[in-house]
Amino acid sequence: MWHVDEDGYIRVRRQELADIHLLHLLSGISGEVVQVGIPAHPGTRVFGYTEWATAQTPAISIGWDWALDTPDSPVPKRHGKPYSNLMIVDANGRDVGMEESATLLCDVADRLSWQSMVLEVVGTEFASS
Repeated sequence: MWHVDEDGYIRVRRQELADIHLLHLLSGISGEVVQVGIPAHPGTRVFGYTEWATAQTPAISIGWDWALDTPDSPVPKRHGKPYSNLMIVDANGRDVGMEESATLLCDVADRLSWQSMVLEVVGTEFASS
């Protein structure tokens, strides 16, 4: 179905994005925990990452960073645009570019129910530390 081009990208048309079925590959906490907030309402911001991939070979991989503001928001939020081995192409098969591909992949990431998986993994990491 897909193939890896010489530059390492798998090229997919925009309309094919909805057909990509991603599975959770890994998630974790990055090394930084940053104190944020004002003295009357301090909070902690935890940063992490998550990676999702297709089961078929070659695998499409989409990952992104996330941030969790505690106690203000107990749900992680995508932090920045996703990174991937996908290059989106237009109807004529021309690359739309890295920036537009990343923007289009925001919708792919945001359609996933990834937050519960991240919280499950993060909770396990916090419990074991």
